[in-house]
Amino acid sequence: MVDLFRHLHPDRVEHSWSRRTDLRYRYDHTHGSATLTEALTGCEYVHETRELTPAGSRLTDHSGLAVRLALTATTPLLTSDPATAATHAEPEPTLF
Repeated sequence: MVDLFRHLHPDRVEHSWSRRTDLRYRYDHTHGSATLTEALTGCEYVHETRELTPAGSRLTDHSGLAVRLALTATTPLLTSDPATAATHAEPEPTLF
């Protein structure tokens, strides 16, 4: 498995968790196969969730990790309206 963040940013130092300026770690990782790595177009930490608001609070002390892949669907995604799916004798596929 390949560390997708490190694959794109071999020398970048970023931390996904920071309680204090001296206590930071890269806890959040995402890994993929070599084949999946070929479709990788981006992998970034989203730090806005731990930035201080004007009121002096923050949502969390963790940063999210966003992964972008360029993939092509090989089969269509079957979706339906969940409100009407329950009324059919055979349940239809839904995204919920």
